[in-house]
Amino acid sequence: MKRKTLSRERNRLRTKHGHRNTTRSLRFDELANLPFMIGFTDGEGAPLVGGTSYRLSLPANIPAANFWSATLYEAENASGLANGQPFPSLGSRDEPAQNADGSTDLYLGPKAPKGKEGNWLATVPGRGYFTIIRLYGPTEAALNKSWKPGDLEKVKKDGGKS
Repeated sequence: MKRKTLSRERNRLRTKHGHRNTTRSLRFDELANLPFMIGFTDGEGAPLVGGTSYRLSLPANIPAANFWSATLYEAENASGLANGQPFPSLGSRDEPAQNADGSTDLYLGPKAPKGKEGNWLATVPGRGYFTIIRLYGPTEAALNKSWKPGDLEKVKKDGGKS
């Protein structure tokens, strides 16, 4: 998909779905009754870029009976992001570390934060991308949209919020 076509599609989704039942950077959508959230921008509204590091906080009790997955895609053509990892995705089957409260923080950026390698998806400096979170076997909290992920937040090199 060419850049102009992707931009039109992005704008169509924004117009069609607005900001209801969303965080600032992730929007809910459904395809074949499979809820998914798509993010083109960070919590400040800036496009996601590969040279910047982000944190995505997923609240406890992710509403997926089977499994969940976060996948990165090339902004230019919507193919899986060629990031040097075997797959441009990370999910419950990868058993990322959870926080003490049961939430899960995912890190997206060119380098893994120290000690967070199992919760990291590599990005490519100079390349734009977007992310999709899919919930397989969605439970009621997904269907009624009462569960919402946090915004994609820029992080400092030390792992703190910027």
